[in-house]
Parts: sequence; structure tokens; C-alpha cells
Amino acid sequence: MLTFKKFFVTTNKLLFKLSLIQWMSMFALIVGVLTTAYLETLTKDTVQVPKDDLPAYHLVQPNDLISRTYATKDIPQGAFKKTDEIKNRYTLINISKHKPLTKKLLSSIQNSARLTDTIAIGIPATPTMTLGGSLQAGDIIDITLISTKGKAESAPSRIIFDNILVLDVKQNSQTNAAFPSVMVIAVPSKRQPEFASHSISATILVSRKL
Repeated sequence: MLTFKKFFVTTNKLLFKLSLIQWMSMFALIVGVLTTAYLETLTKDTVQVPKDDLPAYHLVQPNDLISRTYATKDIPQGAFKKTDEIKNRYTLINISKHKPLTKKLLSSIQNSARLTDTIAIGIPATPTMTLGGSLQAGDIIDITLISTKGKAESAPSRIIFDNILVLDVKQNSQTNAAFPSVMVIAVPSKRQPEFASHSISATILVSRKL
């Protein structure tokens, strides 16, 4: 009987020690997690962000940007930190002010002259117009509008818009659409009425220099 009591007491002490070790381990783990979270809030970085909301297809310039400092954990991976990395890129979507900028939100660096005095126009596009799906934002294309209106024996009229910047190529949200894509292009403002009036009934031919 004495031996049993001694064994029982020894076992309880061992369980108590194990339990104490477990509690200490859990406490150390919680402290470690909280310390790490606290240190992350102390680690900060400065990035360039829009000072105001920016619309889609807006050419970003230095006066559009301001510096903002955030906790590093709150900054998206690959966010631009320097103005020179951002200027002469255009926005691919509407961007809220003070939002860190990444490559997913902006185009590649462009020649700003290609966007000066232009208007963004969206065109329903077939796979042929997107060159089999290979057309992408930043490409420079020529667009030929071919109209067959007029006398049957007369040659089709052609209107050419050369060196047009492709702002974006988006998938049509409607399934089984006749035009599975939407091509957004930058057309010179002075030629916008011409494009609008002739593109409605014309066949649109897209070509890209190799």
C-alpha cells in the first residue's frame, strides 16, 4: 500500500512537471508571436503613391505622386519606391489615392508622346484582331478601316491609323461572346471623330510590325 501511494505521488509530480513545461512552452510561443507582430509594426518603408484617385489609362507623372511610409508588412511585394520607376507608365485600372503601386496596376514604361492628346477607345475584338491572343498592353499597331460602302464595282475605301498604342486587352465578361476580347487603344484626339464615324460599318484590320 505504501509503495502504491509513493508511486501515485511520484506520478502526480511528474504530470505536474510536464504540465508546467507545456504551459511555459505555450507562454513562450505566445510571447514570440506577439513580439514578432510588434516588431513588424516597427519595420517601416517609404513608397511612392498617388496623391489623388487616378483613372484608368492615366499617364503617371511625378506631380501625381507623394511619399508615404507604411509598415513593411502592409506594402505589396514589388511596390515601386522611386518616382523614376513610375513616371511614364499609365494606369491599367482605376487606382485609389495612397495605394502603393505595383507592376500589376501599371503598364510598362512608355514614350509619353504616344499618349499626349489621345483618347482611350474600346473596341470589341475577335481573335483575329488580337493576333491570335498575342496582342498585349504596350504594343504599337496599325489599324486599317476597310469600308465596302459605295458602288459594287468600286474598290473598298481604306483609312489607316498608324502607330497606335494598345492600352490594354481585356477578356469579355460575357461567355460565348462573338467578340471574346475588348481592345483599348489610344487614338489621337483630332482623329477620334473620324475613327468613330468610319469604324462602325468597317472591317477592322490590325497589324503589328515584327
